[in-house]
Amino acid sequence: SACRACLASDADGFEEPDPGERRAAFGAFLARASRVFAPSADTAGRIRDVYPNLAVTVRPRVEPERSVRPTALQRPGRVRRVAVLGGISLPEGGLLLQALASDARKRDLPLRFSIVGFSDPTLTGGLERAGVTETGRYSTDDPTLDRVARAALQIAETGRHWEDDEILDLVTQVSADLVLMPSIWPETYAYALSLALRTGLPVAAFDLGEPAERLRADPDGHLLPYALATDPAACNDRLLALDIPAGGRVATPIRAATSDGLMRDYYALTT
Repeated sequence: SACRACLASDADGFEEPDPGERRAAFGAFLARASRVFAPSADTAGRIRDVYPNLAVTVRPRVEPERSVRPTALQRPGRVRRVAVLGGISLPEGGLLLQALASDARKRDLPLRFSIVGFSDPTLTGGLERAGVTETGRYSTDDPTLDRVARAALQIAETGRHWEDDEILDLVTQVSADLVLMPSIWPETYAYALSLALRTGLPVAAFDLGEPAERLRADPDGHLLPYALATDPAACNDRLLALDIPAGGRVATPIRAATSDGLMRDYYALTT
């Protein structure tokens, strides 16, 4: 009933199938699967809430080893600059980011927010008026390809994702002290978090979804109570109170979360 009520008020003009029919269709599909994997315990729990009799195995996403940028020394007495990575829309916390910037301006807080990337066009004007800056679309953006296809093409051609290096360079250019992930929905996997951890900066996110699981295990991860998502002033106060070590973080690589045999070890398939 909650899903139906939400669709009735916010379907964005798209005709969506009935939530009950959708759940029944996916339930039948999953019931025929020999194995069901989820990329995080949070995701597995949400699947089990809908399909309580379904066996779900947690398999964290396989990632290659990634280098980490050395952090700059904290600059005492200056404004704390907060970077938000990627394309920002409503689910990624666009309106919350606007509210944070508006509160910081209203109370004259030493906080500045920069999107290292771009925002949804419906949000750009409000974010700009609130004082949020944007670096803009990345130089590698190809409007003829979606982001997944573009990334796959880049990796196939070069063995790496070109966009990653550009984003990391831009984080340095905006003199960020902290990376914030303002997403207000429980993401199943956040590639932006993988990039955020490579910056060598402290990373803050709400205690929600897969990002919370990874940050809980990271020494520079800071989890914010989800209640702060509806209290911009308290959220800003928490961001200012975060302890950022003066020496920054040692730039040690993030070890690979891979297996020798993807099909055998990750998917448990023998053929």
